[in-house]
Amino acid sequence: MEQHFSELHRLERAGIEQIVEHHMQRLATLLDSEAGFRGLYGGLTQHEVRARKSLSDEASLVDWMSPEELAANIFCVSQTEARLRREHSAQAEIDNLSHLVGQTVRRAIAEVGGIMPEDLPAPGVSMRQRLQEELLALRQYEPAQTQNVANVDKSR
Repeated sequence: MEQHFSELHRLERAGIEQIVEHHMQRLATLLDSEAGFRGLYGGLTQHEVRARKSLSDEASLVDWMSPEELAANIFCVSQTEARLRREHSAQAEIDNLSHLVGQTVRRAIAEVGGIMPEDLPAPGVSMRQRLQEELLALRQYEPAQTQNVANVDKSR
């Protein structure tokens, strides 16, 4: 059973880089739409959020989001995309719709007693660096697991 969970963990971690990259690209939809960004971040611009989080103007906001903030942003993007598909909305409606979805997610965060995204501190390490560290740890973990599995198999 433990071997099964280890394998699931390995597969999960092995695909995390592609998943994060995919969502980071999707987040560009929200970040490209200043209206959608302002909806989620209470009217603040990207520049203002970078300043609140002590990030340089060149820093990617997505790369410096905590998991909680990243989840809120991914949820906004996925719900905006889904509604656009369902309603066959015109491209011109993206700003209005992404702003509305951002505001709705913001209200939901407040209702459950969450911290607003602009008030969440930036993590001490960028997402890319955390991902690289996770992948490195996974690579170091895999050979040990392979040896342990081989030893178990030999003892049978």
